[in-house]
Amino acid sequence: MSIKNTTAIVSLSFLLASTSVFADQTPTNMTIDQLPEKGAVTLTGVVKEVNAEDKEFILQDSKGDTIDVQSTKILSVKKGDTVTIKGNMDDDFMGVGQEIDATDIKIVGMMDSSALKDKAKKTEDYASAKLDGSEYTAIDALPDEGYVTISGTVEAVNRDDRSFTLRDSAGDTIDVHTQSAIMVDKGQVVKVNGRMDDEVAGMGEQIVSATVKVVKQPS
Repeated sequence: MSIKNTTAIVSLSFLLASTSVFADQTPTNMTIDQLPEKGAVTLTGVVKEVNAEDKEFILQDSKGDTIDVQSTKILSVKKGDTVTIKGNMDDDFMGVGQEIDATDIKIVGMMDSSALKDKAKKTEDYASAKLDGSEYTAIDALPDEGYVTISGTVEAVNRDDRSFTLRDSAGDTIDVHTQSAIMVDKGQVVKVNGRMDDEVAGMGEQIVSATVKVVKQPS
């Protein structure tokens, strides 16, 4: 074998080895605002919401920013877990926003017992406060904050967003976001218990973390 050919083989082997090394050096310790539009990424954050049926969840980084994560495998993560994911950037629905197609998901921390107790206490406090909430008959009489109870008719339902529009007897409406999956239909008269909030871009008031009871079916 000639020296020329030997040199070529050695050079090729070195190039392939170098390529392999650099391919594994996916950027780490990134925040969502640092993620590229395309390419491989590694990101650590806290699971905020889980949609196990669609194998996806929302990940929040240390700055509070969030991004959708799509997995090809059955999800074993739950809300509150700290996870490190490896995957590739991808355009979200019709190119609006971005998401990460995860190839590997590792749980690096779980909600500890003290956090679970704290969460349970907050839930208990919420239930007590909600029961003490004043009952209203008109949407325009609702306060800016606090727990409230109000009855009205379901005007429109958004099951994906776990929300619906409530209309009072005067024809005024307000958005209601429920604690769990929507179990109401348009036209039903319902009683809502929840907390007043205006956190969605400051656009008007809404009722959040609501429980709903159907009191009358459509006539």
